Amino acid sequence: MNAVRITRRQLINIAIQSIRERNNLSMFWEYVKEAQRFGLMKTSDHKIRLILEEYQNAIYGRGFALQE
Repeated sequence: MNAVRITRRQLINIAIQSIRERNNLSMFWEYVKEAQRFGLMKTSDHKIRLILEEYQNAIYGRGFALQE
């Protein structure tokens, strides 16, 4: 059986969308928690925070730019 995996790129795109729509990462964290709950993602919150930190300029830059 092939497992469904959520990629780093998908996480970043959801974070960008969350910034664009809500000015924060609340929608992103809701997505992450649901994905974890349904077993679609096994990445720890700590690793997710590291990804957010690594890509924060792209996430916030593109998120806010798409608002305008």
